[in-house]
Amino acid sequence: MIDEMQVSNIALIREATLVPSAGLTVLTGETGAGKTALLSALKLILGERADSSTVREGEALASVEARLFDGPHDTEGFTVQRSLSAEGRSRVKIDGRIASVRELSERVGVMMDLCGQHEHQRLLDPAHHVAMVDAWAGRSALEALDAYRACFKASRAAAKEVRRVEEASRAQGSRVEEARFALERIGEVDPKPGEYEELEELLPRTEHAEVLVATANDAHASLAAEGGALDAVNSAVAELSRMATVDRKLGDIADALSDACISLEDCANELRAYRDGIAFDPRELARMRERYSDLKGLLRQWGPTMDDVFAMRDRSQELLSLVDDGDEQIKKAREALGAAEHELFAAAKALKRARNTAAPRFCHEVGRQMARLEMGSAELVWESRDLPRAEWTPVGPSSYELLYRSGAGLT
Repeated sequence: MIDEMQVSNIALIREATLVPSAGLTVLTGETGAGKTALLSALKLILGERADSSTVREGEALASVEARLFDGPHDTEGFTVQRSLSAEGRSRVKIDGRIASVRELSERVGVMMDLCGQHEHQRLLDPAHHVAMVDAWAGRSALEALDAYRACFKASRAAAKEVRRVEEASRAQGSRVEEARFALERIGEVDPKPGEYEELEELLPRTEHAEVLVATANDAHASLAAEGGALDAVNSAVAELSRMATVDRKLGDIADALSDACISLEDCANELRAYRDGIAFDPRELARMRERYSDLKGLLRQWGPTMDDVFAMRDRSQELLSLVDDGDEQIKKAREALGAAEHELFAAAKALKRARNTAAPRFCHEVGRQMARLEMGSAELVWESRDLPRAEWTPVGPSSYELLYRSGAGLT
């Protein structure tokens, strides 16, 4: 609710402050007094679309500031400010923080409802009547509605599955032949998950095994053979260590070279192990090449990845299973649909019961308020009409409407 609103340069208003009183506040005045301008200011606070024509003529900027409380238990409240330039640029702040118009609408727009002539027609739209009753009824209706919607969604999914298996069981010609060919070809190769990626990594190493062995062997010899790098470094370490008694700095260098020798020895050992671990087998290389070629062929037909190939295999198996065992598949799908429909009808019955229990009480309470407004014997009447199953919607299995009866015996 609004605690206070300050308006600047809105239409006819240069400066105005609105402080609603407790209970009902009525704004009156002659034509041109500014009542519509105040409503325009309220719309800006609610996050509605801004029009530069709202800015007072001759002014560069219009603004509206308001302090609001979010319900009776809110003791702190929050402030909203919205400004509109003559060029049509709108700025929003909530509690001094820059915000968007959408955030303003979501925060404040739900707190107030503007009703004006030819402006607000929700009360006349039957589509909104059931939502009002559900919201008023609270947990009993809303839980029943959630259960109904879940069953409605499940029934739709089951019906879709029936259509799918029926269509698949009727599949003929090229689709079936393509599935049979794919299943046969993929089955011949029989690819394993991760196999293609492993071959991509191993095949180049196997193809260049001789060169890799020679390279590792030469590198190992350069390090560890007689007269190699290790001998040269060890000789340098010995000379430097001998002279370290004369100059300590040479001893430090000798220690660093000793550490380097350890690293060089580790590298030499790794090179030897790498060299000895590579075995060149022409027959294994030929097998790997043939296998890689087969897998590559599958990728060219159903790729670009092996996951696509596996997906094609699964789809083909499913299609042929439906074709070969269509009657059984259709039977199972129809049974599942029947079970889903049974649950849906039970949920629909519970939803209708919850609404038809709450709606008369809702109408009675509205009638009491109309009586306080001295509307005589006027009342609301709840009308519920069951719909054929084909016309059910996520809202419910019936059409609902709140009818206004101006007096006894009248509608």
